[in-house]
Amino acid sequence: MSASTYTFTCIGSDADALSTLHGKLLAAIGTPCSAWPELLGGIFADWDQPSVLSASLLGTTLRCSIDASAHDALEKAQILALHAAGAEYLRVQVFNSQVGESDTTHHHAGKRITVKAFPKPALSEGDRLYELVLESKDGALAKEIKAGASADAAAQGMPLFMHALRGGMEKSVRAMFDARVDLAPCLPWATEGPARSPSMAAAGAKPCWSRCWRCQAQTWWHCRAPWPWCRPCAHTPNCSSGCSPRKAWT
Repeated sequence: MSASTYTFTCIGSDADALSTLHGKLLAAIGTPCSAWPELLGGIFADWDQPSVLSASLLGTTLRCSIDASAHDALEKAQILALHAAGAEYLRVQVFNSQVGESDTTHHHAGKRITVKAFPKPALSEGDRLYELVLESKDGALAKEIKAGASADAAAQGMPLFMHALRGGMEKSVRAMFDARVDLAPCLPWATEGPARSPSMAAAGAKPCWSRCWRCQAQTWWHCRAPWPWCRPCAHTPNCSSGCSPRKAWT
């Protein structure tokens, strides 16, 4: 059945209200709409079995994605309810898979506004870069890193490098390696390996990945291969992947 995917970007000054809304959205992920928290159930009661796909809160900017049937339309009453829940400014992006088209509207105080009138989120550098990960803008993130943005930035309690890695953002990962990203903060996630990240498995990451990555973070070895973690460094001579040692940074 064809569907529409709604992506809501909510900006407001009431951090507590947005945090509450974020919590309810998180609770609804993977949950039938009939069991959604009352606030969400009320807003989307007329939709045909909607499903919350994701929700993130960066500062006072909340973003969430909801799948719905193609015939479900966003009504003014729903927009007003989202305003009341803390979204002073609301951007609605909808992609209709039936016709392959998308549309974006912006709202404030129940009225449509221009894109220029929609405020830019006030975010830290890490959160600003993380937004590009959420939007799957691999090229844009790589460009930011090449232009001087910190490859060591963090968001949501995790290094930006790990967010890009999990998202399969190859251009961004390359750019971070070229910027000499500090991998030491990533070590707590080093045991994830290909089983945790499909993009790594698809790229051919070998079982020695975590050992090589740990060694790389500790010794600052580097190679120009597309996926560095599947190459052994000089400290893993018994690695079975059959690749040559990394070239050290000078």
